[in-house]
Amino acid sequence: MSDQDFFFDEVISEKILHKDLGVGPLIAGAFDFFEIKDIINKLIGKVGSHVKINSADILQIMVTQLLSAPYQSLNGTEDFFRNLPFQCWVNDATIKAEHLNRSTLARFLDDVHEYGPEKLFLKLSYRIATALGLKVEELHIDSTSFHYDGKSIAEEDAPLLLHGYSRDHRQDLIQINNVGLCDGISKLMLYNKSVSGNENDNKSFLRIANQGLPLLREQFKELKYFGGDSALCTPDILDSIVAQGLHAVTRIPDKIKEVKQAFKDNVEVDDTFEIIYKDDEENSPKGKWIADITIGNQRMKCAIVTSEGRRSSKEKSVVNLGSVDSFFKVSSET
Repeated sequence: MSDQDFFFDEVISEKILHKDLGVGPLIAGAFDFFEIKDIINKLIGKVGSHVKINSADILQIMVTQLLSAPYQSLNGTEDFFRNLPFQCWVNDATIKAEHLNRSTLARFLDDVHEYGPEKLFLKLSYRIATALGLKVEELHIDSTSFHYDGKSIAEEDAPLLLHGYSRDHRQDLIQINNVGLCDGISKLMLYNKSVSGNENDNKSFLRIANQGLPLLREQFKELKYFGGDSALCTPDILDSIVAQGLHAVTRIPDKIKEVKQAFKDNVEVDDTFEIIYKDDEENSPKGKWIADITIGNQRMKCAIVTSEGRRSSKEKSVVNLGSVDSFFKVSSET
């Protein structure tokens, strides 16, 4: 066998190893494109000879782990990255998996807490919205809940893990509520805040209107509208929104007498109802303007809307567990 033949045999016999990097490179690309690391290191920087990894790299690593292996604790971060070449996407070959220990990550989270997680989130969302060329004119508010198995520690102004209305159907477990504000067109989340698990939407929405909305107004100068479901329709919340120069767009609760009368007066959809979306007349809801309604100090310009498509989507078949042959339907009103 010649030397050349031996060389080719050696190459062919080598095993090609590969690693599944998952979403890591995509997240790294997003961090670079939106220049997120510059913001993090400026606002929550780490200095000193003892620092092995900066705050921006910690955040990128934690986001990568969260989107790759959800429900892992901080204790699992070191093991998760032990066999991954994560140094490639944080651009620092000196970082080792053992540097990603619980103490390092916890200190970073403490720094975020000290700066203010809502403020930091808003800074990042503004940077992303600007990079995408979004013209943010309307906000939409909504809430969700997450259940937990642990216990909360009572701290001043800190949200508490408590039993409340569970949106993930675990009424047996304590939970935390999260309230978010997103851009009405792109649906990009711009601001969010965690509140206690038993705090209702009326209270948390008022908190966001008073505390979060002024911060958003500072960043997004073109804001005009603030929208949400009927939990937004209280005198205090509407006063706060209007006082900050925005128009409130919401559904007025059915229990208000003027609304009840409007339903009685418009049982049938007649020619007075107009198609709302002219470019999709077949599927478009229909609506008509009705008399103004006063909520607290604010006089609301009102419309009544009906949608056949929405009606059919809200119909549900419910099985009687006592007899699988027994059905009945629950239908929503117009």
